[in-house]
Amino acid sequence: MRTELNFNHLEVFLALAKSLSFSKAAKDLGIAQPAISKQIKSFEESLQTQLFLREAKKVFLTKRGAELYKSMGPVFGNINREFVEFRKASDELSGIIRIGCLQEVGERLIFPFIVKFMKKHPSVRVELKYIKTFEIIDLLKAGELDFGIIAKSIDLESIRTYKILEERISLVCSSKWRPQSIKTFNELPMIKYRDDDVLLDMYLKKTAPHIRHGKLYTTLAVNSHKSMLTALQSIPSMAVLPELSLRVELKKGSIVKLRKEPLVTDLYLAQTAYDFPDRVNDSFRTYLIKELKSLVQ
Repeated sequence: MRTELNFNHLEVFLALAKSLSFSKAAKDLGIAQPAISKQIKSFEESLQTQLFLREAKKVFLTKRGAELYKSMGPVFGNINREFVEFRKASDELSGIIRIGCLQEVGERLIFPFIVKFMKKHPSVRVELKYIKTFEIIDLLKAGELDFGIIAKSIDLESIRTYKILEERISLVCSSKWRPQSIKTFNELPMIKYRDDDVLLDMYLKKTAPHIRHGKLYTTLAVNSHKSMLTALQSIPSMAVLPELSLRVELKKGSIVKLRKEPLVTDLYLAQTAYDFPDRVNDSFRTYLIKELKSLVQ
């Protein structure tokens, strides 16, 4: 005859064997006392063995009951501990997140949020690459990145894009030096990100379409927003920079905007579209979008 193992029976048996009290076992398990009696009766019938003796409202283990308690107590305890650890491991995020990001956006905006996420989820590893937009898109297509932070939406079935914030691009200078007029835009000293400064080119197309940045009076070209900010403090000049990269300096007043109306562009989070949901990636996407939205509110 085959005997089906019922973990509910075993749990009730062990609780009663430990306490030798129906009321105490019921309290420990959080169930009604009659349910304890019913479970024990069912368990004894399934084993065809008497496990307890009941005398004058007292409960005693039979010889077979004591043998079962001695052998199954440690086993059930180990099973329960393994189950708890398994649940804990299932609840804890772990894995690798591979991210490609534009360097300036990453260093001054995204990286602090990545560190914050990793502190909250210490079992998560992150591989972050500062690369160009076309490289990010190529690696996403190849499945070698999970996420990309880019300045344009991607229309591909294999990649999903989420608008994460509006980036405001402004013409700025040090509060210690302000030109009397910016009408002669091309004659004023300018610090550029590099010779092909994309933000500057976009800004000129909106505000001064007749000027090409190749015709500007360039005092310095350096591919670092941090270095551009440092230079603005020392060199009388202007620069076109994202306000999110300047939020501390703008708040302090050490950097000022030369035009009221900024150029507004969108920043996107691109994610490889996997066939099956991934808890780590889904959690990171939700977290980053929430954090960035709160940043601009």
